[in-house]
Amino acid sequence: WDAFNQACEDDEPIHHMWQMLNEILHVGNGGAQVIFLTGRSEVCREQTGRAIAKAIGWRVDSALTKPLASTIRMRPADDHRRAAEFKYDAIVQIKSELKREHRIVLVDDDYSIISLCEPLVDKTIWVQPFNGSSALTR
Repeated sequence: WDAFNQACEDDEPIHHMWQMLNEILHVGNGGAQVIFLTGRSEVCREQTGRAIAKAIGWRVDSALTKPLASTIRMRPADDHRRAAEFKYDAIVQIKSELKREHRIVLVDDDYSIISLCEPLVDKTIWVQPFNGSSALTR
């Protein structure tokens, strides 16, 4: 799995998902904090950071990518649970770390993750591959 995960820089991004994220990051987000929660292994942290930077249109060597590293939550290398289980536990952990009340919006392309984690968050957005309509919201 390590080689598979490390090849993530070559993955085709889900463009409308990244367009939505760009809006959140760059257009008056009202202080929103974005945490990238990925089921990818910690083994490919560097590649994942570069892939995210590229997908949201940042120069990969940009100073903007440095703070990006602290906002990526990844599966430990020895964690072989389903992505939904990992993300559920990660959201519980994130909620326990927050110092004050936060609204949490989960954006994911995997419905099993959306359905399992929905009780933990304020809003879910299920992003499906583009089929002529925009992302579905629950």
